[in-house]
Amino acid sequence: MLYFKTIKIENTDPEIVEKAVRAFSLKRLTSLDLITSSVSYASEDKYFLGVEKSNDLFITRVRTPIERIFPKLIVRFKKENEFTSYQIRYSLPAIAFWLLNVVGLFADLFYLLTTDDFTFEGLFLITLIIVFFLLFTLLELTFTRNRINKAIEKTGVTEFLSV
Repeated sequence: MLYFKTIKIENTDPEIVEKAVRAFSLKRLTSLDLITSSVSYASEDKYFLGVEKSNDLFITRVRTPIERIFPKLIVRFKKENEFTSYQIRYSLPAIAFWLLNVVGLFADLFYLLTTDDFTFEGLFLITLIIVFFLLFTLLELTFTRNRINKAIEKTGVTEFLSV
């Protein structure tokens, strides 16, 4: 898969990051791409749905039904990096939606170049959809990063209090 962003976790013990991600995740056995995360919204103390593979740990944010309009992002923690960074990618339906809109944009541009009676309504609409998709991606990225940071903070406070 194509990961579009890598985020380093600074000034945090990797063990606390691993404990935080595991403690605030609901374990799943199937791929996170097609799971609707709003189904599991009933648990307030869990922030993520997680799948563990031999070399990686994948999580996605548990979203409310209203937040389903945001594209689903999947976060990968590589075990070999010891939870010092994570990578982010789109889920398969979000990739398909993105590709369909880009193909539609190019088809409209091609139609614009080959005909004389072209209206800009289709081009404007597809461009608007792409802009909203990118804005919703930024919001989802912000929400996901905040949830990861919140989980790390809660786990760090718990570790500090238990010492």
